[in-house]
Amino acid sequence: RRDVAGAAAAACLTGPGATTSAASASPPDGDWTGMLLRARLPQCLTPLLRHDELAVRSKACTLVGTLCRLSSAFYEPVRAAGLPPLVAACGTHEVSSLRR
Repeated sequence: RRDVAGAAAAACLTGPGATTSAASASPPDGDWTGMLLRARLPQCLTPLLRHDELAVRSKACTLVGTLCRLSSAFYEPVRAAGLPPLVAACGTHEVSSLRR
């Protein structure tokens, strides 16, 4: 399952419709938010938020929170990708490290 989720996330970032490679350096215009949104990052997080491994889900939840904290531009794409229920599930997990 780990390989499937990782492959799905990687394909999402580099597949058709992605405007930048995950391996790209800095965006030429310095617009990191725009670059991440054009790369469809919120949609790419779905398989990671559903991952079997707790550590993967925890890091994905932290990333969603950080993105939304740093820019309100992520609110709507995160909502449209259906991530709020997946992130909320992290907050109710029985393992305290995932609830942070």
